[in-house]
Amino acid sequence: MSCIAWLTLLITLAVPARETQGTARPTAEEIFVRHARAVGGKDAYDRLTTRVSKGTITIRSAGTTFTGAYEEYAKAPNKRVRVTRFSLGDGATLDASNGFNGTLGWGSEISGSTVHVTRLRGPELALVMRNADLHSEIALQQQYADTRLTGSRTIGGRRLQVVEGVPTEGNPETLFFDARTGLLWRLDRQPINDFALQPVVKTYYEDYRRVDGILMPFVVRRVTNGEELIVRLTEVRHNVPLQEATFAAPAFAPAARPAGSVDDYIRAEMTKRRIPGLALVVVNDGQVVKMEGYGVATLEHNVPVTPDTVFELASVTKSFTAAAIMRLTEQGKVALDRRIATYLPGSPPAWKDITVRHLLTHTACLADIFHGFGSLGIQLDYATKDMFEAAAHDPMSCIPGTKYQYSDVGYFLLGMIVENASGQRYRDFLRDQFFGPLGMTATSVLDQWAVVKNRASGYTIHDGTTVNIRRVQQVELPSHFGIFSTVRDLAKWDQALTAGRALEASSLAAMWIPATLAHGGRWPYGFGWKLGEWEGHRTISHGGYTGTEYTRFPDEKLTVIVLTNLGLDRGDEAVDSWGLTYEVARFYLSSTP
Repeated sequence: MSCIAWLTLLITLAVPARETQGTARPTAEEIFVRHARAVGGKDAYDRLTTRVSKGTITIRSAGTTFTGAYEEYAKAPNKRVRVTRFSLGDGATLDASNGFNGTLGWGSEISGSTVHVTRLRGPELALVMRNADLHSEIALQQQYADTRLTGSRTIGGRRLQVVEGVPTEGNPETLFFDARTGLLWRLDRQPINDFALQPVVKTYYEDYRRVDGILMPFVVRRVTNGEELIVRLTEVRHNVPLQEATFAAPAFAPAARPAGSVDDYIRAEMTKRRIPGLALVVVNDGQVVKMEGYGVATLEHNVPVTPDTVFELASVTKSFTAAAIMRLTEQGKVALDRRIATYLPGSPPAWKDITVRHLLTHTACLADIFHGFGSLGIQLDYATKDMFEAAAHDPMSCIPGTKYQYSDVGYFLLGMIVENASGQRYRDFLRDQFFGPLGMTATSVLDQWAVVKNRASGYTIHDGTTVNIRRVQQVELPSHFGIFSTVRDLAKWDQALTAGRALEASSLAAMWIPATLAHGGRWPYGFGWKLGEWEGHRTISHGGYTGTEYTRFPDEKLTVIVLTNLGLDRGDEAVDSWGLTYEVARFYLSSTP
Protein backbone atom coordinates (compact mmCIF):
# COMPACT_ATOMS: atom_id res chain seq x y z
CA MET A 1 0.00 0.00 0.00
CA SER A 2 1.41 3.42 -0.96
CA CYS A 3 2.19 6.16 1.55
CA ILE A 4 -0.67 8.22 0.08
CA ALA A 5 -3.07 5.37 0.73
CA TRP A 6 -1.90 4.90 4.31
CA LEU A 7 -2.11 8.63 5.03
CA THR A 8 -5.58 8.80 3.54
CA LEU A 9 -6.65 6.02 5.89
CA LEU A 10 -5.36 7.76 9.03
CA ILE A 11 -8.22 9.31 11.00
CA THR A 12 -8.43 12.04 13.61
CA LEU A 13 -6.96 10.96 16.93
CA ALA A 14 -9.68 10.19 19.44
CA VAL A 15 -10.12 11.02 23.14
CA PRO A 16 -11.78 9.35 26.13
CA ALA A 17 -15.16 9.71 27.69
CA ARG A 18 -16.25 9.30 31.30
CA GLU A 19 -18.06 6.21 32.44
CA THR A 20 -21.85 6.29 32.25
CA GLN A 21 -23.60 6.47 35.59
CA GLY A 22 -26.04 3.65 36.22
CA THR A 23 -26.56 0.49 34.27
CA ALA A 24 -29.08 1.55 31.62
CA ARG A 25 -27.94 0.86 28.07
CA PRO A 26 -26.86 4.18 26.55
CA THR A 27 -27.90 5.42 23.15
CA ALA A 28 -25.37 6.29 20.45
CA GLU A 29 -26.02 9.96 21.11
CA GLU A 30 -25.32 9.53 24.81
CA ILE A 31 -22.02 7.81 24.04
CA PHE A 32 -20.93 10.72 21.86
CA VAL A 33 -22.09 13.29 24.43
CA ARG A 34 -20.05 11.54 27.13
CA HIS A 35 -17.11 11.54 24.80
CA ALA A 36 -17.34 15.27 24.20
CA ARG A 37 -17.58 16.02 27.94
CA ALA A 38 -14.60 13.88 28.83
CA VAL A 39 -12.19 15.40 26.32
CA GLY A 40 -12.53 18.74 28.05
CA GLY A 41 -15.78 19.95 26.57
CA LYS A 42 -16.54 22.82 24.24
CA ASP A 43 -14.80 25.45 26.35
CA ALA A 44 -11.50 23.58 26.28
CA TYR A 45 -11.65 23.04 22.54
CA ASP A 46 -12.70 26.62 21.84
CA ARG A 47 -9.32 27.64 23.24
CA LEU A 48 -7.53 25.53 20.60
CA THR A 49 -6.57 27.33 17.42
CA THR A 50 -3.77 25.07 16.12
CA ARG A 51 -2.05 21.77 16.84
CA VAL A 52 1.40 20.53 15.85
CA SER A 53 2.18 16.84 16.38
CA LYS A 54 5.48 15.09 15.67
CA GLY A 55 6.74 11.55 15.98
CA THR A 56 7.55 8.46 13.96
CA ILE A 57 5.67 6.30 11.50
CA THR A 58 6.41 2.60 10.96
CA ILE A 59 5.04 0.41 8.18
CA ARG A 60 5.38 -3.38 8.42
CA SER A 61 4.46 -5.53 5.45
CA ALA A 62 5.53 -8.97 4.23
CA GLY A 63 8.48 -9.15 6.60
CA THR A 64 9.74 -5.68 5.65
CA THR A 65 9.77 -2.72 8.04
CA PHE A 66 10.14 0.96 7.16
CA THR A 67 10.36 3.69 9.79
CA GLY A 68 10.20 7.38 9.03
CA ALA A 69 9.39 10.79 10.47
CA TYR A 70 5.79 11.89 11.00
CA GLU A 71 4.41 15.42 11.34
CA GLU A 72 0.88 16.72 11.51
CA TYR A 73 -0.33 20.31 11.37
CA ALA A 74 -3.92 21.38 12.09
CA LYS A 75 -5.63 24.76 12.22
CA ALA A 76 -9.20 25.61 13.16
CA PRO A 77 -11.69 25.26 11.78
CA ASN A 78 -10.87 22.75 9.03
CA LYS A 79 -7.29 22.61 7.83
CA ARG A 80 -5.00 19.65 8.43
CA VAL A 81 -1.86 18.24 6.79
CA ARG A 82 0.03 15.03 7.53
CA VAL A 83 3.60 14.65 6.27
CA THR A 84 5.91 11.61 6.34
CA ARG A 85 9.49 11.07 5.22
CA PHE A 86 11.12 7.68 4.70
CA SER A 87 14.79 7.02 4.01
CA LEU A 88 15.18 4.45 1.23
CA GLY A 89 18.95 4.10 1.49
CA ASP A 90 21.79 5.55 -0.59
CA GLY A 91 20.50 9.03 0.18
CA ALA A 92 17.12 8.43 -1.47
CA THR A 93 13.97 9.53 0.34
CA LEU A 94 10.24 9.17 -0.11
CA ASP A 95 8.13 12.10 1.11
CA ALA A 96 4.35 11.84 1.28
CA SER A 97 1.64 14.26 2.37
CA ASN A 98 -2.09 14.15 2.72
CA GLY A 99 -4.37 17.00 3.66
CA PHE A 100 -7.28 19.37 3.30
CA ASN A 101 -6.82 23.13 3.14
CA GLY A 102 -10.43 24.19 3.61
CA THR A 103 -11.14 23.94 -0.11
CA LEU A 104 -9.56 20.82 -1.61
CA GLY A 105 -7.98 17.58 -0.49
CA TRP A 106 -4.88 15.96 -1.90
CA GLY A 107 -2.28 13.26 -1.53
CA SER A 108 1.27 13.53 -2.84
CA GLU A 109 4.43 11.45 -3.09
CA ILE A 110 7.89 12.79 -3.90
CA SER A 111 10.76 10.40 -4.62
CA GLY A 112 13.85 11.97 -6.11
CA SER A 113 12.73 14.05 -9.06
CA THR A 114 9.42 12.19 -9.38
CA VAL A 115 6.39 14.05 -8.02
CA HIS A 116 2.93 12.53 -8.01
CA VAL A 117 -0.04 14.55 -6.74
CA THR A 118 -3.57 13.19 -6.50
CA ARG A 119 -6.57 15.44 -6.02
CA LEU A 120 -8.98 13.58 -3.78
CA ARG A 121 -12.58 13.04 -4.78
CA GLY A 122 -15.63 11.14 -3.53
CA PRO A 123 -15.34 9.09 -0.33
CA GLU A 124 -11.60 9.78 0.06
CA LEU A 125 -12.19 13.55 -0.04
CA ALA A 126 -15.13 13.25 2.37
CA LEU A 127 -12.94 11.33 4.83
CA VAL A 128 -10.12 13.88 4.72
CA MET A 129 -12.61 16.73 5.14
CA ARG A 130 -14.11 15.08 8.23
CA ASN A 131 -10.70 14.59 9.76
CA ALA A 132 -9.59 18.16 9.03
CA ASP A 133 -11.87 19.59 11.75
CA LEU A 134 -9.60 20.47 14.69
CA HIS A 135 -12.58 20.19 17.03
CA SER A 136 -13.86 16.90 15.65
CA GLU A 137 -13.00 15.07 18.87
CA ILE A 138 -15.96 16.75 20.59
CA ALA A 139 -18.23 16.42 17.57
CA LEU A 140 -17.77 12.83 16.43
CA GLN A 141 -21.49 12.32 15.91
CA GLN A 142 -21.65 15.30 13.57
CA GLN A 143 -19.21 13.53 11.26
CA TYR A 144 -21.92 11.04 10.31
CA ALA A 145 -25.22 11.36 8.53
CA ASP A 146 -26.64 8.71 10.86
CA THR A 147 -25.47 6.76 13.92
CA ARG A 148 -26.88 3.89 15.94
CA LEU A 149 -25.81 1.68 18.82
CA THR A 150 -25.53 -1.87 17.52
CA GLY A 151 -24.84 -3.58 20.84
CA SER A 152 -21.87 -4.58 22.96
CA ARG A 153 -18.98 -6.99 22.54
CA THR A 154 -16.14 -8.36 24.62
CA ILE A 155 -12.73 -8.55 22.92
CA GLY A 156 -9.66 -9.65 24.85
CA GLY A 157 -11.49 -9.19 28.13
CA ARG A 158 -12.45 -5.62 27.23
CA ARG A 159 -16.17 -4.82 27.20
CA LEU A 160 -17.02 -2.53 24.31
CA GLN A 161 -20.01 -0.51 23.20
CA VAL A 162 -20.34 -0.67 19.42
CA VAL A 163 -21.70 2.21 17.34
CA GLU A 164 -22.25 2.25 13.58
CA GLY A 165 -21.73 5.57 11.83
CA VAL A 166 -22.83 6.27 8.26
CA PRO A 167 -20.74 9.04 6.62
CA THR A 168 -22.16 11.34 3.96
CA GLU A 169 -19.98 9.54 1.41
CA GLY A 170 -18.75 5.98 1.69
CA ASN A 171 -19.77 2.85 3.54
CA PRO A 172 -20.70 2.66 7.25
CA GLU A 173 -17.93 2.59 9.84
CA THR A 174 -17.89 0.79 13.19
CA LEU A 175 -16.66 2.51 16.36
CA PHE A 176 -15.78 0.54 19.51
CA PHE A 177 -15.88 2.45 22.81
CA ASP A 178 -14.41 0.97 25.97
CA ALA A 179 -17.43 0.52 28.27
CA ARG A 180 -15.36 1.16 31.41
CA THR A 181 -13.42 4.26 30.39
CA GLY A 182 -15.47 5.49 27.45
CA LEU A 183 -12.35 5.69 25.29
CA LEU A 184 -12.63 5.10 21.57
CA TRP A 185 -10.63 1.88 21.39
CA ARG A 186 -11.00 0.91 17.72
CA LEU A 187 -12.54 2.09 14.45
CA ASP A 188 -13.22 -0.26 11.53
CA ARG A 189 -13.42 0.93 7.95
CA GLN A 190 -13.71 -1.20 4.81
CA PRO A 191 -12.04 0.20 1.68
CA ILE A 192 -13.01 -0.95 -1.79
CA ASN A 193 -11.42 -1.39 -5.18
CA ASP A 194 -13.06 -1.80 -8.58
CA PHE A 195 -14.15 -5.36 -7.92
CA ALA A 196 -14.90 -5.95 -4.26
CA LEU A 197 -14.69 -4.85 -0.68
CA GLN A 198 -11.17 -5.09 0.70
CA PRO A 199 -10.20 -6.48 4.11
CA VAL A 200 -11.40 -4.37 7.02
CA VAL A 201 -8.88 -1.77 8.18
CA LYS A 202 -8.81 -1.76 11.98
CA THR A 203 -7.49 1.36 13.71
CA TYR A 204 -6.50 1.02 17.38
CA TYR A 205 -6.03 3.98 19.75
CA GLU A 206 -3.49 3.49 22.53
CA ASP A 207 -1.35 5.28 25.12
CA TYR A 208 -3.74 8.12 25.89
CA ARG A 209 -2.08 11.20 27.42
CA ARG A 210 -3.34 14.58 28.54
CA VAL A 211 -2.02 17.66 26.75
CA ASP A 212 -3.31 21.11 27.69
CA GLY A 213 -6.36 19.51 29.25
CA ILE A 214 -7.06 17.40 26.14
CA LEU A 215 -6.73 13.62 26.35
CA MET A 216 -5.53 11.99 23.14
CA PRO A 217 -3.80 8.78 22.03
CA PHE A 218 -0.07 8.99 21.42
CA VAL A 219 -0.08 5.67 19.53
CA VAL A 220 -2.36 4.90 16.59
CA ARG A 221 -2.10 1.48 14.91
CA ARG A 222 -3.71 0.51 11.63
CA VAL A 223 -3.92 -3.19 10.80
CA THR A 224 -5.16 -4.76 7.60
CA ASN A 225 -4.46 -8.01 5.75
CA GLY A 226 -1.03 -8.61 7.26
CA GLU A 227 0.10 -4.99 7.01
CA GLU A 228 0.52 -2.68 9.99
CA LEU A 229 1.07 1.07 10.24
CA ILE A 230 2.01 2.61 13.60
CA VAL A 231 2.19 6.32 14.40
CA ARG A 232 3.94 7.14 17.69
CA LEU A 233 3.77 10.76 18.78
CA THR A 234 6.64 12.25 20.75
CA GLU A 235 5.52 15.87 20.80
CA VAL A 236 2.13 17.65 20.75
CA ARG A 237 1.79 21.44 21.01
CA HIS A 238 -1.30 23.60 20.81
CA ASN A 239 -1.84 27.20 19.71
CA VAL A 240 1.44 27.37 17.81
CA PRO A 241 1.53 30.11 15.14
CA LEU A 242 1.10 28.49 11.71
CA GLN A 243 1.36 30.21 8.36
CA GLU A 244 -1.25 29.64 5.67
CA ALA A 245 1.53 28.31 3.47
CA THR A 246 1.70 25.27 5.76
CA PHE A 247 -1.63 24.13 4.31
CA ALA A 248 -0.98 24.99 0.67
CA ALA A 249 -1.71 22.05 -1.59
CA PRO A 250 1.20 20.87 -3.73
CA ALA A 251 1.11 22.17 -7.26
CA PHE A 252 -1.27 19.93 -9.14
CA ALA A 253 0.07 19.05 -12.55
CA PRO A 254 -0.69 15.94 -14.57
CA ALA A 255 2.24 13.65 -15.12
CA ALA A 256 4.11 14.31 -18.32
CA ARG A 257 2.97 12.60 -21.46
CA PRO A 258 5.12 9.52 -22.13
CA ALA A 259 7.84 10.04 -24.68
CA GLY A 260 7.26 8.78 -28.18
CA SER A 261 3.98 7.61 -29.68
CA VAL A 262 0.99 5.73 -28.34
CA ASP A 263 2.35 2.64 -30.10
CA ASP A 264 5.71 3.02 -28.34
CA TYR A 265 4.01 3.40 -24.98
CA ILE A 266 1.72 0.39 -25.42
CA ARG A 267 4.50 -1.92 -26.60
CA ALA A 268 6.74 -0.89 -23.71
CA GLU A 269 3.98 -1.48 -21.17
CA MET A 270 3.07 -4.84 -22.65
CA THR A 271 6.67 -5.96 -22.24
CA LYS A 272 6.90 -4.65 -18.68
CA ARG A 273 3.53 -6.09 -17.64
CA ARG A 274 3.95 -9.36 -19.58
CA ILE A 275 0.74 -8.87 -21.58
CA PRO A 276 0.66 -11.27 -24.58
CA GLY A 277 -1.92 -9.41 -26.67
CA LEU A 278 -3.79 -6.11 -26.60
CA ALA A 279 -6.31 -4.21 -28.71
CA LEU A 280 -6.85 -0.45 -28.42
CA VAL A 281 -9.42 2.00 -29.69
CA VAL A 282 -9.65 5.75 -29.06
CA VAL A 283 -12.83 7.65 -29.88
CA ASN A 284 -12.58 11.44 -29.84
CA ASP A 285 -15.71 13.55 -30.26
CA GLY A 286 -17.54 10.64 -31.84
CA GLN A 287 -14.76 9.74 -34.30
CA VAL A 288 -12.36 6.81 -34.15
CA VAL A 289 -8.90 8.36 -34.09
CA LYS A 290 -6.86 5.29 -33.17
CA MET A 291 -7.59 1.58 -33.52
CA GLU A 292 -4.81 -0.98 -33.36
CA GLY A 293 -3.83 -4.47 -32.29
CA TYR A 294 -0.58 -5.41 -30.57
CA GLY A 295 1.08 -8.68 -29.67
CA VAL A 296 -0.52 -12.08 -30.06
CA ALA A 297 -4.05 -13.33 -29.49
CA THR A 298 -2.99 -16.97 -29.14
CA LEU A 299 0.48 -17.87 -27.92
CA GLU A 300 0.17 -21.45 -29.13
CA HIS A 301 -0.13 -20.38 -32.76
CA ASN A 302 1.42 -16.91 -32.59
CA VAL A 303 -1.74 -15.33 -34.04
CA PRO A 304 -1.47 -11.53 -34.02
CA VAL A 305 -4.08 -9.28 -32.38
CA THR A 306 -6.08 -7.07 -34.73
CA PRO A 307 -9.01 -4.68 -34.13
CA ASP A 308 -11.23 -7.66 -34.97
CA THR A 309 -9.81 -9.96 -32.28
CA VAL A 310 -12.57 -11.06 -29.89
CA PHE A 311 -11.87 -10.71 -26.15
CA GLU A 312 -13.86 -11.78 -23.11
CA LEU A 313 -14.99 -8.49 -21.54
CA ALA A 314 -15.67 -9.99 -18.07
CA SER A 315 -17.18 -7.33 -15.79
CA VAL A 316 -17.32 -4.69 -18.51
CA THR A 317 -20.43 -6.76 -19.31
CA LYS A 318 -22.17 -5.08 -16.38
CA SER A 319 -22.55 -1.82 -18.29
CA PHE A 320 -24.42 -3.71 -21.03
CA THR A 321 -26.67 -5.45 -18.51
CA ALA A 322 -27.44 -2.08 -16.95
CA ALA A 323 -28.19 -0.69 -20.41
CA ALA A 324 -30.62 -3.57 -21.00
CA ILE A 325 -32.45 -2.69 -17.78
CA MET A 326 -32.63 0.95 -18.85
CA ARG A 327 -34.05 -0.05 -22.23
CA LEU A 328 -36.76 -1.99 -20.38
CA THR A 329 -37.51 1.05 -18.24
CA GLU A 330 -37.91 3.08 -21.43
CA GLN A 331 -40.39 0.46 -22.61
CA GLY A 332 -42.29 0.63 -19.33
CA LYS A 333 -41.53 -3.00 -18.45
CA VAL A 334 -39.23 -2.37 -15.44
CA ALA A 335 -39.34 0.25 -12.68
CA LEU A 336 -36.05 1.01 -10.96
CA ASP A 337 -37.50 1.43 -7.47
CA ARG A 338 -39.77 -1.59 -7.58
CA ARG A 339 -38.84 -4.59 -5.43
CA ILE A 340 -37.09 -7.34 -7.38
CA ALA A 341 -39.57 -9.96 -6.14
CA THR A 342 -41.98 -8.37 -8.63
CA TYR A 343 -39.83 -9.70 -11.44
CA LEU A 344 -38.30 -12.75 -9.76
CA PRO A 345 -40.94 -15.22 -8.53
CA GLY A 346 -39.62 -17.43 -5.77
CA SER A 347 -37.36 -14.76 -4.28
CA PRO A 348 -36.49 -15.54 -0.65
CA PRO A 349 -37.91 -13.38 2.17
CA ALA A 350 -34.44 -11.92 2.77
CA TRP A 351 -34.72 -10.11 -0.58
CA LYS A 352 -38.09 -8.49 0.15
CA ASP A 353 -36.66 -4.96 0.42
CA ILE A 354 -34.20 -5.16 -2.50
CA THR A 355 -35.08 -2.95 -5.47
CA VAL A 356 -33.83 -2.99 -9.05
CA ARG A 357 -31.87 0.17 -8.28
CA HIS A 358 -30.10 -1.61 -5.42
CA LEU A 359 -28.92 -4.31 -7.82
CA LEU A 360 -27.71 -1.79 -10.37
CA THR A 361 -25.68 0.19 -7.83
CA HIS A 362 -24.33 -2.80 -5.85
CA THR A 363 -26.16 -1.63 -2.73
CA ALA A 364 -28.38 -4.70 -2.29
CA CYS A 365 -25.97 -6.19 0.29
CA LEU A 366 -25.78 -9.46 -1.65
CA ALA A 367 -22.67 -11.66 -1.53
CA ASP A 368 -19.54 -10.09 -3.00
CA ILE A 369 -17.63 -11.31 -6.02
CA PHE A 370 -15.57 -13.83 -4.04
CA HIS A 371 -18.43 -15.38 -2.07
CA GLY A 372 -21.44 -15.37 -4.38
CA PHE A 373 -23.27 -18.61 -5.29
CA GLY A 374 -21.41 -20.19 -2.38
CA SER A 375 -23.29 -23.50 -2.32
CA LEU A 376 -22.56 -24.34 -5.96
CA GLY A 377 -18.87 -25.13 -5.73
CA ILE A 378 -16.78 -25.59 -8.89
CA GLN A 379 -18.66 -27.03 -11.86
CA LEU A 380 -18.34 -27.09 -15.63
CA ASP A 381 -21.98 -26.16 -16.32
CA TYR A 382 -24.12 -23.69 -14.39
CA ALA A 383 -27.87 -23.62 -15.01
CA THR A 384 -29.80 -20.45 -14.25
CA LYS A 385 -32.16 -22.20 -11.83
CA ASP A 386 -29.24 -23.62 -9.85
CA MET A 387 -27.52 -20.26 -9.66
CA PHE A 388 -30.75 -18.61 -8.52
CA GLU A 389 -31.20 -21.20 -5.77
CA ALA A 390 -27.58 -20.77 -4.67
CA ALA A 391 -27.94 -17.00 -4.65
CA ALA A 392 -31.05 -17.31 -2.50
CA HIS A 393 -28.99 -19.19 0.10
CA ASP A 394 -26.05 -16.77 0.13
CA PRO A 395 -25.97 -14.73 3.37
CA MET A 396 -26.64 -11.01 3.07
CA SER A 397 -24.19 -8.60 4.69
CA CYS A 398 -26.47 -5.70 5.65
CA ILE A 399 -29.84 -4.03 5.17
CA PRO A 400 -30.39 -3.28 1.45
CA GLY A 401 -29.49 0.26 0.54
CA THR A 402 -27.17 0.89 3.48
CA LYS A 403 -23.82 -0.15 2.01
CA TYR A 404 -21.99 -0.54 -1.31
CA GLN A 405 -20.77 -4.08 -1.92
CA TYR A 406 -19.76 -5.11 -5.43
CA SER A 407 -21.74 -8.23 -6.30
CA ASP A 408 -21.80 -10.56 -9.28
CA VAL A 409 -24.95 -12.07 -7.78
CA GLY A 410 -26.75 -8.76 -8.21
CA TYR A 411 -25.94 -8.52 -11.91
CA PHE A 412 -26.87 -12.15 -12.44
CA LEU A 413 -30.29 -11.33 -10.96
CA LEU A 414 -30.54 -8.32 -13.27
CA GLY A 415 -30.06 -10.71 -16.18
CA MET A 416 -32.98 -12.77 -14.87
CA ILE A 417 -35.07 -9.59 -14.67
CA VAL A 418 -34.18 -8.81 -18.30
CA GLU A 419 -35.39 -12.26 -19.33
CA ASN A 420 -38.57 -12.25 -17.25
CA ALA A 421 -39.59 -8.69 -18.13
CA SER A 422 -38.81 -8.98 -21.85
CA GLY A 423 -39.90 -12.56 -22.48
CA GLN A 424 -36.59 -13.18 -24.27
CA ARG A 425 -33.34 -14.82 -23.31
CA TYR A 426 -30.71 -12.33 -22.15
CA ARG A 427 -28.49 -13.04 -25.13
CA ASP A 428 -31.38 -12.61 -27.58
CA PHE A 429 -32.55 -9.35 -25.99
CA LEU A 430 -29.08 -7.82 -26.28
CA ARG A 431 -28.77 -9.05 -29.86
CA ASP A 432 -32.14 -7.63 -30.91
CA GLN A 433 -31.97 -4.38 -28.99
CA PHE A 434 -28.31 -3.46 -29.32
CA PHE A 435 -25.86 -5.69 -31.16
CA GLY A 436 -27.89 -6.23 -34.33
CA PRO A 437 -29.19 -2.68 -34.87
CA LEU A 438 -25.76 -1.16 -34.16
CA GLY A 439 -23.88 -3.50 -36.49
CA MET A 440 -21.88 -5.12 -33.68
CA THR A 441 -21.49 -8.31 -35.70
CA ALA A 442 -18.56 -9.73 -33.70
CA THR A 443 -20.21 -9.30 -30.27
CA SER A 444 -21.86 -12.23 -28.53
CA VAL A 445 -22.74 -13.69 -25.16
CA LEU A 446 -20.68 -16.53 -23.71
CA ASP A 447 -21.30 -19.96 -25.18
CA GLN A 448 -18.45 -22.37 -24.59
CA TRP A 449 -19.88 -24.73 -27.22
CA ALA A 450 -19.70 -22.10 -29.95
CA VAL A 451 -16.77 -21.64 -32.32
CA VAL A 452 -16.00 -17.90 -32.14
CA LYS A 453 -13.90 -16.63 -35.03
CA ASN A 454 -10.87 -14.52 -34.09
CA ARG A 455 -11.27 -15.26 -30.38
CA ALA A 456 -8.23 -14.49 -28.22
CA SER A 457 -7.04 -17.05 -25.72
CA GLY A 458 -6.94 -15.94 -22.10
CA TYR A 459 -3.81 -16.10 -19.95
CA THR A 460 -2.61 -15.41 -16.43
CA ILE A 461 0.68 -15.83 -14.55
CA HIS A 462 1.36 -18.84 -12.39
CA ASP A 463 4.66 -19.83 -10.81
CA GLY A 464 6.46 -17.20 -12.87
CA THR A 465 5.09 -18.51 -16.17
CA THR A 466 2.36 -17.33 -18.51
CA VAL A 467 -0.34 -20.02 -18.47
CA ASN A 468 -3.87 -20.52 -19.75
CA ILE A 469 -6.43 -18.73 -17.60
CA ARG A 470 -8.84 -21.74 -17.69
CA ARG A 471 -12.13 -19.81 -17.71
CA VAL A 472 -13.99 -22.66 -19.36
CA GLN A 473 -17.26 -22.92 -17.42
CA GLN A 474 -20.53 -22.87 -19.35
CA VAL A 475 -22.91 -20.40 -17.68
CA GLU A 476 -26.46 -20.30 -18.97
CA LEU A 477 -27.02 -16.68 -17.87
CA PRO A 478 -23.68 -14.81 -17.69
CA SER A 479 -25.14 -11.30 -17.35
CA HIS A 480 -22.47 -10.40 -14.80
CA PHE A 481 -19.42 -11.24 -16.93
CA GLY A 482 -20.13 -13.00 -20.22
CA ILE A 483 -20.02 -10.64 -23.22
CA PHE A 484 -17.32 -11.13 -25.89
CA SER A 485 -16.46 -8.29 -28.24
CA THR A 486 -13.84 -6.42 -30.25
CA VAL A 487 -12.55 -2.87 -30.05
CA ARG A 488 -14.15 -2.24 -33.45
CA ASP A 489 -17.58 -3.20 -32.11
CA LEU A 490 -17.07 -1.35 -28.84
CA ALA A 491 -16.29 1.81 -30.78
CA LYS A 492 -19.68 1.42 -32.50
CA TRP A 493 -21.30 0.97 -29.07
CA ASP A 494 -19.58 4.06 -27.70
CA GLN A 495 -20.59 6.16 -30.68
CA ALA A 496 -24.18 4.95 -30.29
CA LEU A 497 -24.22 5.90 -26.62
CA THR A 498 -22.97 9.40 -27.43
CA ALA A 499 -25.44 9.88 -30.28
CA GLY A 500 -28.46 8.62 -28.33
CA ARG A 501 -28.94 5.62 -30.63
CA ALA A 502 -28.47 3.02 -27.88
CA LEU A 503 -30.39 4.68 -25.06
CA GLU A 504 -32.28 7.90 -24.47
CA ALA A 505 -30.15 10.72 -23.09
CA SER A 506 -32.10 10.70 -19.81
CA SER A 507 -31.41 6.99 -19.35
CA LEU A 508 -27.70 7.44 -19.92
CA ALA A 509 -27.59 10.37 -17.50
CA ALA A 510 -29.30 8.26 -14.83
CA MET A 511 -26.64 5.58 -15.25
CA TRP A 512 -23.93 8.09 -14.40
CA ILE A 513 -25.30 9.40 -11.08
CA PRO A 514 -23.50 8.22 -7.91
CA ALA A 515 -25.40 5.75 -5.75
CA THR A 516 -27.18 7.22 -2.73
CA LEU A 517 -27.19 5.09 0.41
CA ALA A 518 -30.23 4.84 2.68
CA HIS A 519 -28.94 7.35 5.21
CA GLY A 520 -27.88 9.92 2.62
CA GLY A 521 -24.31 8.77 2.00
CA ARG A 522 -23.05 8.49 -1.57
CA TRP A 523 -20.81 6.07 -3.43
CA PRO A 524 -19.18 6.76 -6.84
CA TYR A 525 -20.84 3.93 -8.76
CA GLY A 526 -23.79 4.41 -11.07
CA PHE A 527 -25.57 1.72 -13.10
CA GLY A 528 -22.81 -0.57 -14.39
CA TRP A 529 -20.19 2.18 -14.36
CA LYS A 530 -17.63 3.36 -11.82
CA LEU A 531 -17.62 7.16 -11.52
CA GLY A 532 -14.41 8.98 -10.68
CA GLU A 533 -11.84 11.65 -11.37
CA TRP A 534 -8.35 11.37 -12.81
CA GLU A 535 -5.93 14.27 -12.75
CA GLY A 536 -8.71 16.83 -12.93
CA HIS A 537 -10.81 14.95 -15.50
CA ARG A 538 -14.17 13.37 -14.74
CA THR A 539 -14.21 9.67 -15.62
CA ILE A 540 -16.82 6.97 -16.25
CA SER A 541 -15.18 3.58 -16.36
CA HIS A 542 -15.29 -0.14 -15.73
CA GLY A 543 -12.72 -2.90 -15.71
CA GLY A 544 -12.92 -6.62 -16.24
CA TYR A 545 -11.14 -9.48 -14.50
CA THR A 546 -9.77 -10.75 -17.80
CA GLY A 547 -7.65 -7.63 -18.35
CA THR A 548 -10.16 -5.27 -19.96
CA GLU A 549 -10.87 -1.60 -19.33
CA TYR A 550 -13.35 0.86 -20.84
CA THR A 551 -12.92 4.51 -19.81
CA ARG A 552 -14.86 7.60 -20.86
CA PHE A 553 -13.80 11.18 -20.25
CA PRO A 554 -17.24 12.74 -20.81
CA ASP A 555 -16.31 16.41 -20.48
CA GLU A 556 -13.65 16.00 -23.17
CA LYS A 557 -15.78 13.64 -25.33
CA LEU A 558 -12.93 11.12 -25.23
CA THR A 559 -13.15 7.35 -24.84
CA VAL A 560 -10.25 4.91 -24.53
CA ILE A 561 -10.85 1.15 -24.54
CA VAL A 562 -8.11 -1.41 -23.92
CA LEU A 563 -8.73 -5.16 -24.19
CA THR A 564 -5.99 -7.57 -23.16
CA ASN A 565 -5.75 -11.32 -22.75
CA LEU A 566 -3.91 -11.27 -19.40
CA GLY A 567 -6.28 -11.63 -16.46
CA LEU A 568 -6.47 -12.76 -12.86
CA ASP A 569 -8.19 -16.13 -12.66
CA ARG A 570 -6.18 -19.18 -11.51
CA GLY A 571 -2.96 -17.19 -11.24
CA ASP A 572 -0.85 -16.89 -8.12
CA GLU A 573 1.09 -13.73 -8.99
CA ALA A 574 0.12 -10.09 -9.40
CA VAL A 575 -1.29 -9.24 -12.81
CA ASP A 576 -1.25 -5.61 -13.89
CA SER A 577 -3.33 -5.17 -17.03
CA TRP A 578 -5.33 -2.12 -15.95
CA GLY A 579 -4.78 1.64 -16.00
CA LEU A 580 -3.59 1.76 -19.59
CA THR A 581 -6.70 3.63 -20.74
CA TYR A 582 -5.77 6.56 -18.52
CA GLU A 583 -2.18 6.73 -19.67
CA VAL A 584 -3.20 6.52 -23.33
CA ALA A 585 -5.59 9.39 -22.65
CA ARG A 586 -2.61 11.65 -21.93
CA PHE A 587 -1.86 11.66 -25.64
CA TYR A 588 -5.30 13.10 -26.43
CA LEU A 589 -6.35 15.32 -23.52
CA SER A 590 -5.58 18.92 -24.40
CA SER A 591 -4.88 19.91 -20.76
CA THR A 592 -2.21 17.24 -20.42
CA PRO A 593 1.30 18.55 -21.17
